[in-house]
Amino acid sequence: MAINSYGLVKRSKQTGQKRGAFMLK
Repeated sequence: MAINSYGLVKRSKQTGQKRGAFMLK
């Protein structure tokens, strides 16, 4: 799960910080 979250966050950063913050929350 941690690996998946990390990858999602990394990809989110490239797509958009707003989306990353939403996923992080």
